[in-house]
Amino acid sequence: MILNSAFAVDIYIMNEYNLKITGVKGNIEMIDIIDIGINYIIEMTVVWQYFRSFYSAKRSKQTEHVFMISAYVILFGLFWLRILWLNVVDFLIINCFLCFYLFSRRVSSSVFHGLILTGTMVVTELIVELIGMKALNGFLVFMEHPLTYAMINISSRMVFFLIIRIIIMNFAPKKEKIDVKSGFAVLIGIIPIVSIWFTIVIIMICVDSPIDNLMSSMLLTSAILLLVMNFVVFWAYDSNQKFMRNYLMMQANLREQQAEAEYYRGLAKQTENQKILIHDIKNHLQTIAGLSKDGGESEIHEYVQQLMEMPAMKPAVTYCSQPVLNVILGQYQEICKKKSIQFGVDIRKDSVDYITVDDLTALFGNLLKNAVEAAAGVSEAYIDVTANYNYKSKQTFISVENSVLHPPVFDRDRRLISQKKDGRLHGVGIKSIQRAAEHYQGEVSYHYDKEAKCFHMMVLLTNNK
Repeated sequence: MILNSAFAVDIYIMNEYNLKITGVKGNIEMIDIIDIGINYIIEMTVVWQYFRSFYSAKRSKQTEHVFMISAYVILFGLFWLRILWLNVVDFLIINCFLCFYLFSRRVSSSVFHGLILTGTMVVTELIVELIGMKALNGFLVFMEHPLTYAMINISSRMVFFLIIRIIIMNFAPKKEKIDVKSGFAVLIGIIPIVSIWFTIVIIMICVDSPIDNLMSSMLLTSAILLLVMNFVVFWAYDSNQKFMRNYLMMQANLREQQAEAEYYRGLAKQTENQKILIHDIKNHLQTIAGLSKDGGESEIHEYVQQLMEMPAMKPAVTYCSQPVLNVILGQYQEICKKKSIQFGVDIRKDSVDYITVDDLTALFGNLLKNAVEAAAGVSEAYIDVTANYNYKSKQTFISVENSVLHPPVFDRDRRLISQKKDGRLHGVGIKSIQRAAEHYQGEVSYHYDKEAKCFHMMVLLTNNK
């Protein structure tokens, strides 16, 4: 019965659009036009944000703008046919087309997201109208107050906006999201709710108080300003998130460039050492040739043994098949040697081959940096690095175990608390490790052994390639 009443509201408004209810036909028409226009602007904005959260754009921004605006102008025009079911079908079809042409390129995905948007919008509108009818004590209120119905419509679109935001935050690809503190996320979510509350208050004023046309216009303007405020806040929020994503991407690219630069510097140094070695070998061969003329076989043997013991004659250490990671591990091998830290590495086959250069740098660079800082100054200090790959589960288990001079400090949530003077730097390192792990649906954990006085950090990654 209540559901039928809600449908009846929509049908009545559309069929009785030209009735003179408030006394001035033009006022009714203007309110209705503004109401429907605002609704479609909200829907277009929400749908566009929804698609861009789930997919990368396949067309230029200009093409997106033209097609999105044109599509919703068509929907706005079709609305005045005043056929309720046709409006719902048109909304579904047009959004499926927009998703397919501008974003997805797959029919099944386009239909799925179109149904999500259409179902959410229809259900939201019905629920808000039912609540409005209940709060305003009946069906006839809608008939007598077109401004009230307009504000109810705006409220339903605000709820639609909020629900779609929740869907995006929970189900959009993680690569499109950045870490947001829960308190701030709650604050952002409260804004539409507060706006809806103020809109309801405005509606109650319209219903319970005798107001003239000027006051009605002012109240409608207030509702519109509330709506604009919501969009401004969310626009600022999204702009900030976009800035942060770009910043993090720039930082990632910088790390990758630094790693590659270090790799090529290592190659250049190796090439220079080879030139020096070749030059020295020529001199050594001349010496051996001179000894052979004198028949000094024992001297030749002794001289060759001395040459074999030279550091330049020893083969370079290869830790894994990833050249950049080899450079990182080689650098920390030298650092540990200078600090009298025993450095052990065991990188198994295929364990890191699928990990990007950027993520390798973030993971191992920060893991080893923290390990060296913790182990420095410890007698018989050590760092053990291992990486194993499970072919069955397609997962890599990275482990860094190191001796510590001072026990780590944890907060109530068992999170590490930095003991550095500038604790922010340590926090950035841990967050960088966690962010890199999230790219591979991974986890980061750590454990401190009081008896052995060692700290153990573990990273689990999943190979989805």
